[in-house]
Amino acid sequence: MVKKDNIIILEAEDSDLTSKAKELKSKGWQFKGRRDGKIYYEKAEDPLMRIDNSQLVMFLFVSFFVSILILGLVMF
Repeated sequence: MVKKDNIIILEAEDSDLTSKAKELKSKGWQFKGRRDGKIYYEKAEDPLMRIDNSQLVMFLFVSFFVSILILGLVMF
């Protein structure tokens, strides 16, 4: 088993390949493909971690003005 940054390569000749594959899947690794007698797994990304700064700024901007709107309606 060779491990690079976000990719793990399993050799097809590894003896307990099924147990290694199950272990990787339980740890959050996804099957990527099979080439040249090797099996590739990559680290699965959490969709919530893909939020960039522009989306965060927009969320804070909208939530700020919605809270001001709600406070204005409560005061009215």
